[in-house]
Amino acid sequence: MKSNFVLTGIVSLIAFGSLAFTTPLIAQNGSYEIQWVETPRPATVSFNCINDNGLVGGHWIEDADDSEYAFIYDSNSAQFFELGALLTAPNPAQMASNKVKVLDLNNQGKGVAVINGSDIANRLGIWFDLASGEWDYVPTPRSVESLPDSDYYGRQINNFGDILVPFRNSDSEWEAYIYNPFDATRGATPQYLELGFPLASNILLFTDMRHVIGRLSASDTTIAFRWTTETTEFLDPQFSVLLDVNNQGEICGQAEVFEPVNRKKYRRTFDAFRFRGQADFDLLPPETKVARAINDAGDVYGTLEDGEFFLFYEGQVILVEDLLVGEDDDVQFFKDSSIYVFSRLLANRESDTDLGRIAGIAIQTIGKGNNQTIVKRPFVLVPR
Repeated sequence: MKSNFVLTGIVSLIAFGSLAFTTPLIAQNGSYEIQWVETPRPATVSFNCINDNGLVGGHWIEDADDSEYAFIYDSNSAQFFELGALLTAPNPAQMASNKVKVLDLNNQGKGVAVINGSDIANRLGIWFDLASGEWDYVPTPRSVESLPDSDYYGRQINNFGDILVPFRNSDSEWEAYIYNPFDATRGATPQYLELGFPLASNILLFTDMRHVIGRLSASDTTIAFRWTTETTEFLDPQFSVLLDVNNQGEICGQAEVFEPVNRKKYRRTFDAFRFRGQADFDLLPPETKVARAINDAGDVYGTLEDGEFFLFYEGQVILVEDLLVGEDDDVQFFKDSSIYVFSRLLANRESDTDLGRIAGIAIQTIGKGNNQTIVKRPFVLVPR
């Protein structure tokens, strides 16, 4: 409904596609098979990104000693690769460190990662290229060269190799720059975002068009904004949580909405939204609470009020569990679990029945009382 508020692999990378209470064509003819992901050693897995070729980036924490390792998981071959084993120059030993996390990965196999220091205020960013094995540090930002602790790393990389790097300046305020180590014509030196206000946090969204979406900190409040190379646009205050943006600049997340109860009273709710530009602001059906990602076709995934995982496709809410095929035990475990899927995991669908791949974690509590065990199973949903 409309609101009245204004507002495959490691070497051979082949473009894939994207996704998916009624039965439109995608639900009639499309389905997902659950691929449970098994780590080489007992570990807790975190997925941070997936590209259109089915490559997943993240890190795992080993059960034996709590050491952390960055990985690339190829859902086409169901294989794990430690990031350090794929990169060679300039210092493979540094990449074998147990403090690296893959944060984002584009469709050309170029990505960004962070190397954690001894504390949260000492993190350095790197870029890497899986095809060549090269990697290097992102440039040191202005005004932080003399700081004893550093905190700057690429949060996201687009399909042109542009990297968005938020950082804390000498006043402990967040700023950001964009640069491209792969194509000098797109900016081999940092281009700083001149916003007039400090960023509210380092949580930002980024597109192939170099649009940056986030929140600014101003006068004891925060303001949602969209930055382009030409202008900075302030978005409506009801954009409470911004979670994803597609390459058309369309945004999804959670909106703060005030609905009139009578002439004097309003009821505040938090609902999933999709913003497609100008006054084209959609509140998704009321049972949807959070819109977590949006693809280039405008399809949205998110969670319902009861925590179930949905797809919003051509005006219809579709439960993902209704699209699952496979062993009964696998499907039932998925249905009985809390599902955690992270932003920017939606690929671009190529047809009306193309579902794309989605990566996430299924979490379930087994047993009762003192005998409870929390089971976490990473998965990739593979279209069939």
